[in-house]
Formats: sequence, structure tokens, C-alpha cells
Amino acid sequence: MIQMKTSTTQGLMYRGEVWLVNLDPTVGTEISKKRPCIIVNDDAIGILPLKIIVPVIDWKERYAVRPWMVRLEPSTENSLAKVSDVDTFQIRSVSEIRLVRKLGQLSDSEMQLVSQALAVVLKYLLSNILAIAFLSHAKAQRTQRKRKLVV
Repeated sequence: MIQMKTSTTQGLMYRGEVWLVNLDPTVGTEISKKRPCIIVNDDAIGILPLKIIVPVIDWKERYAVRPWMVRLEPSTENSLAKVSDVDTFQIRSVSEIRLVRKLGQLSDSEMQLVSQALAVVLKYLLSNILAIAFLSHAKAQRTQRKRKLVV
């Protein structure tokens, strides 16, 4: 994989890394405070100093049935202190200035689980975009057929 270097005062930032992120200020029920987050954007895209992140929260057993939640065991690689959960429903784009310091890195298998959970969250959005595109295309084709009949 090609990794583009992101230059910040904090250092380089890559997909799959665990960073302490300052999520305040927030609005409404957005997840808040300083907490570990996972960088999920592709390293090869983006020109603005932004990262797409998902927050890490305390694990609760009731999360086990939610397909957008990913359980993480603490390890020396990810530097998490306790069993935690990645809440992919809380995905957001943040300025790199909010990233305080690197804590660790997820394993490839952990990132695969995060990617699968993100697919669950984004599936609804993608299916709606595809449906709108299909309907727009079908409408354009009907308009073209009507024009041919008039000529």
C-alpha cells in the first residue's frame, strides 16, 4: 500500500493508527472529550489537513449484537488500557489539529473488522445514492425517448 505522509506538528498520521483526539467542542449527542480514535481514511486521498476517525469507547456487553460496533482487546500494539469498542456510527472528519498524540496501531485483522463495521454504517447511504442515480438515469432515458417520438 502506498502511504502519503501527512506533515503536522504531531508527526505522520496513517490509516489504522490509534490517536488521542480532542473531540470537544461538540453539538447535541456527538461523542465528546479527549479519547482514543482510529484513523480510517485511505492514506492516498485528501488534500486538506483532515482525518476521518471513529472513536473508541468503553466496552459494554450489550454492544456485542450491534454490527457497527467492534470489540478491541487491549494490547501493546494498540496501547488501549482496557477492553474497548470502536463505534463506527460516530464516524467523523476532524482537523489534524485535534489529534493530540499517537497511542498505537490496530492489527490488520482489527482494521478489517472496523472496515466491515463501517460498511454496515455506510450501506444505507450508498444504497440511497445508487437508487437516486438509477432513478435519474431512468428519467433521462424516458425524456430522450419522448424527444425522439416528437421529432
